[in-house]
Amino acid sequence: MKIPFHSELFSHVSQSAPCVAGQDQCTCRDGYTLDSDSSTCLDVDECKTNQSGCDPTRGICVNIVGSFSCSCADGYSLGQNYECKGQ
Repeated sequence: MKIPFHSELFSHVSQSAPCVAGQDQCTCRDGYTLDSDSSTCLDVDECKTNQSGCDPTRGICVNIVGSFSCSCADGYSLGQNYECKGQ
């Protein structure tokens, strides 16, 4: 999903001034990646890229813009490290 430029999605590399697309070296906040136009942040789908850490066997990963959510199949509860434990 393309996210139009919003300054709150960017952080300046030096953290000393706001990042203005096209004028500074920009990076996107966690959960986003910089598009090839260098002015648009794209949502990272942590579920599709297996970056969520959700339990691969019993976990249910749901991508949320800028983040993700893990839950577990019925009969299991979510542990500290996104692992699903039997109840």
